[in-house]
Amino acid sequence: MKYALLSFFLFLSVSAFSQVGPKYAIEEFSKSKGLKVNPKALKRMGAETKIINNWPITVNEEAIVFIKDQTYVYLARGDYFYLTEVKVRKMSAIIWEISGAGVKSGDVLLSKKAELLHLGQIMNKADE
Repeated sequence: MKYALLSFFLFLSVSAFSQVGPKYAIEEFSKSKGLKVNPKALKRMGAETKIINNWPITVNEEAIVFIKDQTYVYLARGDYFYLTEVKVRKMSAIIWEISGAGVKSGDVLLSKKAELLHLGQIMNKADE
C-alpha cells in the first residue's frame, strides 16, 4: 500500500510537468532563459529556494541534479530557473558542498526538489 501511494504521488507530480503553458506547472521554457515555473506549482511540489550568502555553499542532496558524470543545480534568474554546472563534495549522507564559476553570492538556488523540475525539463525537451 505504501509503495502504491508513493507511485501514485510520483505519477501526479510527473504529469503536472508533462505539458507547458499558462495553466501548467511549467509555463514556458527556452534554451536561453530556462524554465518559467508557476509559483503555485513549486509550492505544491514542495520545492524550496534559498539565497546563497555564505561560503562554502552547503545544500541538501535534493538540490543537485546528476547527469552522467556532471553535476548541476538550478538557479533562478527572475521568474526562470536554469541549470548551471557545479562541482560537488559530499559532506555527509545528505549534505553536499557545491562550488562553481556560475554560482555567486546573492543567487537564488532551488534547494529542494530539483530532480522533479529536471524531469519536467526532460519531458518537454527543454534541454536539447
